[in-house]
Formats: sequence, C-alpha cells, structure tokens
Amino acid sequence: MVHDNFCVPHSLTDPEVTDWKNHLLKKANEFGWPNHKTVEAISYAANQVVGQAVRHVQQSKADGKDLPIELFYMLFSFTNLDSLAFAIEEALQPIGIRTDEQISRKQGAVRRDDLIIGPAK
Repeated sequence: MVHDNFCVPHSLTDPEVTDWKNHLLKKANEFGWPNHKTVEAISYAANQVVGQAVRHVQQSKADGKDLPIELFYMLFSFTNLDSLAFAIEEALQPIGIRTDEQISRKQGAVRRDDLIIGPAK
C-alpha cells in the first residue's frame, strides 16, 4: 500500500488520478449507471483519499511538521477499509433481528436504523 514517493499521487490532477477516474467512469457507463451520479461519486471518492491526503500534508507543513503523504494514504486506506467492513457487516444483519452484540458507530454513519440500540433513534 505504500510506495516510493514518486509513485503516489500528490495532486487530484496527477495522471494516475485522472486516468483512474476516467477508467471508472467508462466502466460505470458500460454498466448503465447514471452519468451525473457516477461523476459525483468518483470525484467524492478521489477527494476523500487523494484530496484529503494532499490537504493534510499541506496542513502538517503549515504546522511546522514534515509528514510524508504516504502516512495519510495509509490512514485513509485503513479508515475506508473499516467503513467498508462495517457496511458489509451492517448489510448482512437480517432486518428486524438483533443480536446480543453491539455495533458502535455514529448515527449518521449507520444506514440501518433498526440496528441502533437505545435512545439514539
């Protein structure tokens, strides 16, 4: 997941990012996804990882720290994988059935209100 400095994008306009976005858009169009929603979702995804990493490097420099962009890619990758795992776990829970286990997430991150335990509803 971590490569030499010259291998990771340092901007949303780097060719790796724009090529990736164009490739995803092409594939989504081939599957018949609505273009405007696809463009929005792809841009959001790129911004959540690449854009956030770039902004955090800029902020760390403004704070007098020299942190590599790979650190932020690693952090955002783990955060995104955790979110994906939670979405899968949430989707696998049968509707209307609760287990003894408790899923702990911010209310805005939970798609299924029936999984919220207690007064958070």
